Amino acid sequence: MTNSRENIPFRRIAAVVVVTLALTNLPAAFAAPADEPYLLKNQAHQTSTLFTTKSITRDGMGACEPKVYKGNAYVIYMRQGDEKVMVAKVPLNGSAAVTLPLVTGKDTAQKGNTAPSDNHCLYIIAVDRSGYIHVCGGMHSSKIVYWRSDRPEDISSFTRIMPDDRLPPDTQPCPIAGSITFPQFFSDRQGKLFWNAVQGCGPLCSYDDTKKLWTALGNPLGALVRNERKHGEEISFCYTDKTSHATTD
Repeated sequence: MTNSRENIPFRRIAAVVVVTLALTNLPAAFAAPADEPYLLKNQAHQTSTLFTTKSITRDGMGACEPKVYKGNAYVIYMRQGDEKVMVAKVPLNGSAAVTLPLVTGKDTAQKGNTAPSDNHCLYIIAVDRSGYIHVCGGMHSSKIVYWRSDRPEDISSFTRIMPDDRLPPDTQPCPIAGSITFPQFFSDRQGKLFWNAVQGCGPLCSYDDTKKLWTALGNPLGALVRNERKHGEEISFCYTDKTSHATTD
């Protein structure tokens, strides 16, 4: 997928871009995960465009990185015109894509309805091993904002899920977090889903797709969920490169 963006000095001005989802067919030798990283440009491959839409991007929408599950790619983006946060389900076989709002209704102040102008409030998407779609975003030094699809492989309805004080603070229905910025999803090679945040109180969390619960990895977190600035002895990490936001957290 490609995402072009201009350098604009004033963050409240958005650039219009084209979000393109492309399928790359690799030779049979590379159909399974490689033992070592390899460069796609060094392999014989064919690329086909599957989905293109005009979008408005800010730093706050991240890179619109797609996630693939059972023959479909899922991507989150901001629609041109009304700046609605949209979810797309794009079949890899070339059939028609489905695009629907993350949040229904006309209340633009509702979290997830429209993307904020704040360039810290990126949105991310992931799919767990059971096919449920996870979305997180709209946060700048604030508490977790997180949705999960109501049905596997179905983008027609999402439920926002909040922390549950009846459960232990290190096992929750949403990723465990205090005050965070720049969340990220990733999966291991077995498809197990993880969550972390680059800045703030955001420990590394793993997801149990059977129990539908997130667990913070490391020692017990105490009051982390209810105390935004209190750090426990949690495991946390972040990755940055020369183009990423710098952080000392």
